[in-house]
Amino acid sequence: MDHPPWPLFALAGAAALALGTCYVAFGPSTASKRPRRPHDPPGLSNSGQSCFVNAILQALASCGTFIQWLETRIQDHCPQDQSVREQLGHTLAILNNRGQIGRVQVWSAEPLMTAIRMHGWVIDTQEQDAHEMLHILLTSLEEELLRLEMARTNTAGIGDIVEATLPESNPVSQPDFQPGHRRRSSGVFLKSGEEITLPHVEGQTNTLKRRKTSTPFNGTLTNKVTFTDGRSKSPVSSLGFNNITLCLPKSGHILNGVVSLETLLQMYISRETVEGATSQSGHKTNPALAKQLAFGKLPPCLCLHIQRTAFSANTPSKRWEHVAFPELLDMKRYVYLSQMKKDQALKKSVSNQEVMSLLSDMSSSSSPSDLYLLRSVVVHLGQVSSGHYVTYRRGPLNTPSGSKWFCISDASVEPVPLSTVLKANAFMLFYEKLQPTAITPTTYFC
Repeated sequence: MDHPPWPLFALAGAAALALGTCYVAFGPSTASKRPRRPHDPPGLSNSGQSCFVNAILQALASCGTFIQWLETRIQDHCPQDQSVREQLGHTLAILNNRGQIGRVQVWSAEPLMTAIRMHGWVIDTQEQDAHEMLHILLTSLEEELLRLEMARTNTAGIGDIVEATLPESNPVSQPDFQPGHRRRSSGVFLKSGEEITLPHVEGQTNTLKRRKTSTPFNGTLTNKVTFTDGRSKSPVSSLGFNNITLCLPKSGHILNGVVSLETLLQMYISRETVEGATSQSGHKTNPALAKQLAFGKLPPCLCLHIQRTAFSANTPSKRWEHVAFPELLDMKRYVYLSQMKKDQALKKSVSNQEVMSLLSDMSSSSSPSDLYLLRSVVVHLGQVSSGHYVTYRRGPLNTPSGSKWFCISDASVEPVPLSTVLKANAFMLFYEKLQPTAITPTTYFC
C-alpha cells in the first residue's frame, strides 16, 4: 500500500515524527475555523477513516472536463439512483455548490460508497489508499457504461449479429448457429456481396464500446522495443492508461531534497534495458533489447501519481523528497512524435547545443493540446502505516472562487495562496488539458 510522506519536507527527524503522530492521533478539525463564504467549496464528513475517499472526490470536483463527460453519460441513460455515475455526479455537483438541495457546508459521500460496494468492491478503511480509490471509481464507471452499451447494442444491429444465439425451440433452422455458442459467420455483407469476417465485426464492436466507456482520464502510451545497437525489434505497440505512476530517483541522486516533475516524466519515457530478454531459441539476445515508453495520445484529464514508498530488506519506508510541479505543465516533449524527432537528431550526431535548441523549439511551439493546467493536488500527512489525506483544489467551477485555491481536510475548508499549493509534497497531481480558445477553462456543463 502506497502512503506518501509528510508534506513539510523541510522538517525531519524526531520533530516531524512527533508532529505526524499527534496529527494522526487527533485527526483534523471537523469544521472550518472561519464562517463559510457563499462561494467556498463544501467539505465532506469523515465517516470513519474515509479521508482517502474525500480527498479523491475533492480532487475530481475541480476537473470540469470530467464533470462534463460524467453529466453527459448520466443524461444519455435512464437515471438509476444507486448507480456510481449518478451518485458521483450528484456528489461532484454538491462540491461545486450546485444541485437541487442548494449549498451545503458539509456533505456525506456514503451514498456513493454504497453504490461502489454494489459493484463488489470491499473497501477496507484500515488500508487507506487514495490512488487505489481513484482506480475503483474509474473502473466502476467503465463497468456500468460497458453494461449499458452492451445492452443497447444487443437489441439491434451488429450487436445482435455478434452475440446472437439459436433459440432452443428450433435448433436446426439455421445451421450457422449452435445452442449456447457464438455465431460462426458475421451475417454482415458489403454492397459487393462479400461477407465481412466475424473477428472484424467483433473488433469494430469492441472498439466502439471501449470508446463510449472510456473516461477523460484514458490516454494511450506507445511502447517501442529495439536492440541496444539501434536496430528495430518490432512495430510500436500501444498501451492504455488512466493514470501514470512516476518513481523518484535514487536518494543519492536528488540535490537538496528537491526534484522536478519534468525530471520524473523524462525518467518515465527514458530507454531502459530489458533484463533477461531471450530469443525464440531460448538464448539471451545479443545485443540486448531496450524498450521506451512515450505518450501516444494525451488524455483530457491527466493524473500523475508519485510513488513514495521505498523498500529495503522488505521493509517499507517513506521518500520525503519534494517534487517541484508547475501550475502549467507542457507535455509536448514527452509525446511519441517529439521523441522520434529527438532520436533522429541524436542519430545524426548533432552537437549538444543543437539538441538543446531542438528541445527549446519543441517547448516554444507547444499548442493548447499539449498544455495542462493544475486543477488539484492530493497530499498525504503521516507515516507508512498511518496518516491523513488532504486536497488542495481550485474553488467551485464557474463561481467567483473558481480561480482561488483551498486546502480541504474532510469538513475543514481553508483558502490558501497558490504559493502554498506549489510547496505541497504531492502524492497525486490532477491536470486538465487547456481548451483551444482560452488559457483557463471557463465553461462546463456544471
